[in-house]
Amino acid sequence: NKHTVTVNKGTGISSTSGSNTYNYGSLVTISATPASGYKFSSWTVNSGGVTLSPNTTTSSATFTMPDNDVAITANGVVNKVYFQTAGSCSTIPVGTTGTLTDSRDNQEYTVYRFGSSAPSGMSNYCLMTKDLSLGYVTGGSVTKGANLTLTANDSASAGTITARTGKDDWSNSYSNLQYINGAGGTYDNHSYYSWGAAMVSCPKGWRPPTKTEYDNIATFMGGNNSTGSANIRGAPYNFVYGGEITNSGWYNFGSLGVYWSSTEIYSTFGYYLIFNSWDSNLHTDNAFKDYGQSVRCVSN
Repeated sequence: NKHTVTVNKGTGISSTSGSNTYNYGSLVTISATPASGYKFSSWTVNSGGVTLSPNTTTSSATFTMPDNDVAITANGVVNKVYFQTAGSCSTIPVGTTGTLTDSRDNQEYTVYRFGSSAPSGMSNYCLMTKDLSLGYVTGGSVTKGANLTLTANDSASAGTITARTGKDDWSNSYSNLQYINGAGGTYDNHSYYSWGAAMVSCPKGWRPPTKTEYDNIATFMGGNNSTGSANIRGAPYNFVYGGEITNSGWYNFGSLGVYWSSTEIYSTFGYYLIFNSWDSNLHTDNAFKDYGQSVRCVSN
């Protein structure tokens, strides 16, 4: 007797093989190929009551054809690539935007990889296109007031970050501080870091750009002319007007963008990238290290 095998494509599967008619008692081989960005997860036996060999979690499997029709579905899941995995930047094709996951809090970030058209010295570099917001967003909710202890196993370096519970809860201590803005505005869940916190907060293998790199990015985007500020806020870079926290409170939220570099000028001052809404300038400057600024991370 002959019966039909139907191999269906589930979520994240681009193609399957094995759909055909088979004689009762014959050995049937099925296989599945995941779509880009996915990996094979499992087989679901929808009908027919067969047992797959070696198991239901290999992308190629066999079974003995029963005396009835069989329907099976191949399933895929998103194939997450973690920042902390060696060579994570190289998994993103040059000139495109991909997604990487931070293993410390399972947050996903879009990342752009420069190709031949790149700031000076940054061809093949990867740059986060979403601001770092470490350790606070879990299951879609924001938890404030939790201090963080980072290790060199998964962070840029070991360190402790002290959480601030409000934008006015900031001090001139030059210590490692982080504050996250709550939901309800244009920049929901936006995080601010002191310079010291910024230096340890990127994932392992990643870091804030140096002053020279930010200078080269500014030149590449148009610098101090009519296009610099607009270009860096456009796709695929998507820098934002997150504002800044100083020792006197929140400053120019929604009209100023400031991002720490990894370069210091004095023991109490660090360089940063700056742009704003009232002119088109895009350049670097310096400020007290205890100020709260946004952070992007790069890898080369």
